[in-house]
Amino acid sequence: MQSDSKDTSLTLEDNIPAPKLQKTRFIIHDEIPQDILPQSIHRNNSEFNWERDSDSASLKAAQKKNYFSRLPVFLKNFFYGFVGSSVLMVPGIISYFFYIENRDEVHFQYFTSNSWYSIEGKPILFWSSFLAGSWATFFGLKYAFTVSPLLFAKISRLVFGKLLNNEYVASKISHCIDYTRHLKIYLTLFIWSILNLFIYQYIFAVNSPPSYAIISKIFLSLLVIFGVVLLEKLFLQIFAVQFHKKAYFDRLEAFNFSQKVLENLNKSRKNLRVSKDVSFSSSTSTDLKSKFFTKFNDITTDFIDVAYVFAAAKDDTKKATSLRQFGEPHKLAKSLFESLAHDDSRYLTLSDFLPYFSTKTEAIEAFKVFDRDENGDIDKNEMKHCVSEIFKEEASLEKSIHQSSQAIQKLDTILKLFCFVVILFIILGIFNINTSSFLTVAISLWAGLLFALGGSIKNLFESMIFLFITHPYDVGDRVEINGEEYFVKEFWLNTTVFTAINGTEIYSPNFVLAALPKIRNIRRSGPTNEFVKVTVALNTPDEKIEKLNAFLLNYIETVEHREFLPQLTYIVNNYISSNAMTLTFWLFHKSNWQDAFRKNARRNRFMLKLKEGIIFCGIEMTELRIEYHDNVTKQ
Repeated sequence: MQSDSKDTSLTLEDNIPAPKLQKTRFIIHDEIPQDILPQSIHRNNSEFNWERDSDSASLKAAQKKNYFSRLPVFLKNFFYGFVGSSVLMVPGIISYFFYIENRDEVHFQYFTSNSWYSIEGKPILFWSSFLAGSWATFFGLKYAFTVSPLLFAKISRLVFGKLLNNEYVASKISHCIDYTRHLKIYLTLFIWSILNLFIYQYIFAVNSPPSYAIISKIFLSLLVIFGVVLLEKLFLQIFAVQFHKKAYFDRLEAFNFSQKVLENLNKSRKNLRVSKDVSFSSSTSTDLKSKFFTKFNDITTDFIDVAYVFAAAKDDTKKATSLRQFGEPHKLAKSLFESLAHDDSRYLTLSDFLPYFSTKTEAIEAFKVFDRDENGDIDKNEMKHCVSEIFKEEASLEKSIHQSSQAIQKLDTILKLFCFVVILFIILGIFNINTSSFLTVAISLWAGLLFALGGSIKNLFESMIFLFITHPYDVGDRVEINGEEYFVKEFWLNTTVFTAINGTEIYSPNFVLAALPKIRNIRRSGPTNEFVKVTVALNTPDEKIEKLNAFLLNYIETVEHREFLPQLTYIVNNYISSNAMTLTFWLFHKSNWQDAFRKNARRNRFMLKLKEGIIFCGIEMTELRIEYHDNVTKQ
């Protein structure tokens, strides 16, 4: 927004181009695996085959590999269950037809042990039947938990009806569906272990010898393992959703709305009609929240491509798109401005947006995306800056979420170690193993580790609180620490990497940052106030000081009205000596200082105008002394 109303020849290419965004791939379901991509083959000219298509073989292999993955979920689970059960039944069927002396005495529930081939007195058919049934049950449960979220959603619509219009009720139901969808494999294993234990204990193992109790204990141990793992994943899931909701939901919602505006304008301007592809109704917010929680649930364990999270969290369209499809931000800004403007106008107003939206309310909300200074019009530079900011916000959000998901993955590893210890002690108790000696060794080891790594464990705990609870910054944020300004490049569970203004990278442990009295986050701050101190001669007339203030205020109101609020005050700060006094001019910005380039540019323009005003008003300065300060206020 560094525009000058006197410049009538301003074009979108006149300014420094926006930084190039990092290339990020978005939702590619059928992407060819890297291991089958054609590799570079160095041949001499005589060996090179011009007729051979080097990519055709690899593409065919990739297509064949994807044929099975494209089958419906039911068919895939049925195939795995049927084939596996059939294979497991083969030994039992063979033993039944070829190795049983008298089949009339064989009963399914109370097998006689007249089989030549048996295990612990039970024919192989017994074990084959049990294992085949267990195998089929697993894939049946897996399919059931795959389709249950969809069925639950449909049942909720029928049962609750209009209650789903309530955002709170809809979000709670959506969370339950999302948790079930994400935890389906762990729920499957847990229910499967319960069924195995019950079926074996009360059906197959009836009237069995004591040695069969060992198998019951094994199934009970599996139940404990899968139950503890399910609880760990559920806890981590809830924690991750709440963390991402607190840290990124507002930014993601604002970004998605901005992107919808760009997509709508880009599509509608070609046909000069209201686009039906994007809706800005109140239901959009609810749908967006539901998809946000749905996709961010995957981060905790699956750690899927963060680009897919963004693509799927957008509006419910058939084809998810990325801003990268529009090309460079300044080119998109130029094409939008030229298409929206009438008669080569230098500014866009609300009336230019009305033809592209179905209601005036939607047009007003879309107009506010670009009218950041809220002065009622948008110039070329403002359009370019806003589009560039949307592009940069996309890249920043992607990297921030990716970094936080990596940190949550480390937290998942720590929780797994804790669960392993809990499971170990429970299983030892199930098998009636004396744990006293084991506990003695374990406590001794723990005491030694605590003595050696006590400081590291404490630092790790403080880092986790700092990163997940305090969470003072995200990737791309401009922060001030101990009076120095940095940009957050990346953060991990233990360390944060900063980039200084001069380009130097600084690695700082998170527990050290947690001990600091304050960290100033400039991106999260509201409009910034700043003041400039000027030392002038003590005998300067009051009229000249008022004239200088009016000169600067006129400059702000006419030239820099997009950057500063139309107000400027000054105070006589103090008297330095018998011939000098200090004036302090207060400036009120319309934005914060996250964009360092724009901050320095407008400061330089103001300081040069201040120098011009001092000369114009004939004010004498006993000392060449101008101080510049800032103060952050949050709205």
